Amino acid sequence: MNELRVLVIDDEELVRDVLARLLRRLGAEVVTEADGESGVARYAEAMSDGRRFDAVLVDLTISGGRDGKEVVSELLAVDPDCRAIVCSGYSNDPALVDHARFGFRSRITKPFRMADLRRALWEATGRGGEGDGAN
Repeated sequence: MNELRVLVIDDEELVRDVLARLLRRLGAEVVTEADGESGVARYAEAMSDGRRFDAVLVDLTISGGRDGKEVVSELLAVDPDCRAIVCSGYSNDPALVDHARFGFRSRITKPFRMADLRRALWEATGRGGEGDGAN
């Protein structure tokens, strides 16, 4: 299986680090950004370099800037085929309840297990990673 390239956009350093570690266990190459502006810029740069991301995990609530819904809208303007996954602890937010309506391909609710992350990647990309199967 080819390695997944995943961009993580989350304002919390601990969350970025944990997601990156879990994604690497699933065999992904991971890039992290702390805010929507830099995340969209990184995505656009990767597109122009011919190294697009297979998936983007976007936190729903990013402090000090664009929220996850605004970020996915900008990502879709750059790449209409962007495979974004909304990530949040607010399970009753409309973006998690009906993620496709907001342009997301999948969703994951914090806290989550490895199996949840694998499922979200599968829904968004059709590939779930080959990690060790840990939950």
